[in-house]
Order: sequence, then structure tokens, then C-alpha cells
Amino acid sequence: MSFLVETNVTPIKNVASRLSEQIPSKTGNFVPGYVLLHRSGELRRRVREARRHLQSCRLCPRTCAVNRLAGDVGFCLATEKLRVYKYKQHFGEEPPIS
Repeated sequence: MSFLVETNVTPIKNVASRLSEQIPSKTGNFVPGYVLLHRSGELRRRVREARRHLQSCRLCPRTCAVNRLAGDVGFCLATEKLRVYKYKQHFGEEPPIS
């Protein structure tokens, strides 16, 4: 069962390649991806799309489809104000054990 929602998201590398020459950086050529997304308007578009997903929530495998924006609470008890438990940089897949 797949519980991921496919979105029409512009990859950050496409945004970065279009804007890298247009945005000056104080640290040489490097401009963080979130800055490029914000300045291009792509970040705002992604936020709107993410909020639309909360209208018929399928964030967890239960896919309860409650409207979190209306205050409904589903099986996982998450509200419209989601929290990130943990984040870290992922360096790729680990080799198989056997």
C-alpha cells in the first residue's frame, strides 16, 4: 500500500539553475536552496500544496482523509500544526546485510 501523495513539485536543482546567476551571495557563489525557493515563489506554492493535502489527510499509513484544516483529528491524533520529530542529512542507502 502506498501512502505517499504525488505532487507536482519543481526540483530544487531546476530552480537553482534558473536563479543562480540572478541572486548575489555574500559567501561566494553558494546560495542555500531554501533562499532560492523563497525568492522564486516556489516555496509559497509548495506551502499552498502542502496545506491542500491537509484537507484530506493521508500523511500516515491509515489514510483517514480527515480535514485537519477544519480542526478534525484523525487516527494518528495529528492536528493542522504538524511537528518535525527529527531531521538529519541522509548519505544514501546502506549496503545490504547479506
